Amino acid sequence: KELTTTKALLADKKSTCEVKGIGDVVFIVKDIKGNVKITLKDEFYTPNMRRNLISGARMDIAGLKIIWSNNVMRICHSNNEYFFSAFRQDILYIVSGYPLLDSVMYTSVNLNLIHNRLCNVNIPIIKDMCKNKSVKGLEKVNIKIDNESCIACNVGKATRMSLKKNYVYKRVTKSVLDKVHMDLWGPAPVNSLGGSKYFLSIVDDFSRKIDVFTLKSKSEVF
Repeated sequence: KELTTTKALLADKKSTCEVKGIGDVVFIVKDIKGNVKITLKDEFYTPNMRRNLISGARMDIAGLKIIWSNNVMRICHSNNEYFFSAFRQDILYIVSGYPLLDSVMYTSVNLNLIHNRLCNVNIPIIKDMCKNKSVKGLEKVNIKIDNESCIACNVGKATRMSLKKNYVYKRVTKSVLDKVHMDLWGPAPVNSLGGSKYFLSIVDDFSRKIDVFTLKSKSEVF
């Protein structure tokens, strides 16, 4: 339940803490006898506080019994059945636990979105990371999607089609200089010792003879 500007008076009665909401909290306590599920009713949501505080008076009102002994606070049900324990550290009794319903803070994340955010990591690898809970938060990823196609991956991994199998070049020329292949390259980032920036390669189709000429400018081709 969301509240307007509301403040709670702290124990020293000299400072206050802003309360932004009231609601129920379900969490798991790591106890000496295993994990214990606890539900706290009408708890104050105070995001500026660094610790989560549980009121002993509220537990008493709820019908629980509290027994202190040897730096341990034991909480029992009204029929004396053991519930859980808290251990003293300095002037506070500490309960070790974690929220049970933290998943309400998350929405299902699309697999393609995570794929893009992780710089196009292989999708099967992301699925394994989700299943093994290798990265915190990835367990919320929806790995059951119909389309796993990524345009960036398809373009980046595209390859040129290979030539036909057992392809043999059939020469159609019958004598020297019937056909000549020419290619001009340049400009070079660094000039040659003679000051050339380009080179012209000439290949005779029939004899396969190659001649290379260095040029200082493109106009020398003509």
